[in-house]
Amino acid sequence: MKKRFLAGAAAAILMTGVIAGCGSTSGTGSSAASSAGAAGSKAGTTAAAAESGSTGTSDGGGQLAAIKAAGVMKVGVEGTYQPYNYHDDSGELVGLDVDVAKEIGKRMGVEVEFTETDWDSLLASMDTGRIDEVISDVSISDEREEKYDFTDPYLYIYRYVVTLSSSDISSIEDLNGKKVATSLTNAFNPQWEAWGATVVPVDTSEQALSLLASGRADFVAADDILFKTYQENFPQYDLKIALQIPSDINGAMDRVAIPVKKGQTALLDALNQALDEMRADGTLSAICEKYLNADYTSPKES
Repeated sequence: MKKRFLAGAAAAILMTGVIAGCGSTSGTGSSAASSAGAAGSKAGTTAAAAESGSTGTSDGGGQLAAIKAAGVMKVGVEGTYQPYNYHDDSGELVGLDVDVAKEIGKRMGVEVEFTETDWDSLLASMDTGRIDEVISDVSISDEREEKYDFTDPYLYIYRYVVTLSSSDISSIEDLNGKKVATSLTNAFNPQWEAWGATVVPVDTSEQALSLLASGRADFVAADDILFKTYQENFPQYDLKIALQIPSDINGAMDRVAIPVKKGQTALLDALNQALDEMRADGTLSAICEKYLNADYTSPKES
């Protein structure tokens, strides 16, 4: 999963924006279930059918057939990760992932039941059959692909070198001898150093941008969404995207997709079909723009 921050919330940006890489910090540690109109008896049927029909590596329609028979698809989310899945002021579960899940359910002809739990428990809940899939900003990784099958990505989030507007950095080669303000735990630090940059350790995004403004650092790193949040919350800094990190570099791009249990090909195909339809008719782009103020649903050139 991408770094965990509440896009648009300055306090969260200050604490976590400089922590790059694909690991998650802790969730809420509590579990709750919220329904999108599904009856309890249907949910029980789904749980029993999922456990009996989705544990093997062969499909035979297993998990999808159980979902269709019950009329309910059980989706795991965190419920605390704005703007992807969170509760609005009225207490309703909303967000990009929530809208995507509901739209998929509509196209598959089933209701959607959301189960909220902390990040560390989401994939485990799918393993035990408590939920059918996770739609909660899950990035594809080599480690996860060993255990789960993934749909085609529905989001592509890229990373950039961000500088002051006056900087002459415009290529990877220009990073040699420069200083990057970032966390010591940033998973991308070995790559910065391989390109000849020196890590200047900071704890918050505000510190990183302060070092950049004072000349004690030459650049910071940010993904699409974080850069926009920098611009919104730190207008005093005249920032620009100097260059996009090539997407073939490990960790330079997050491909967000839906994981399912290995071997559930019928379910995977149904999810992909729904996503394909949503791409084709513009629904997926509209959902993305609603919550992220831009369209990140297609890959782009480095």
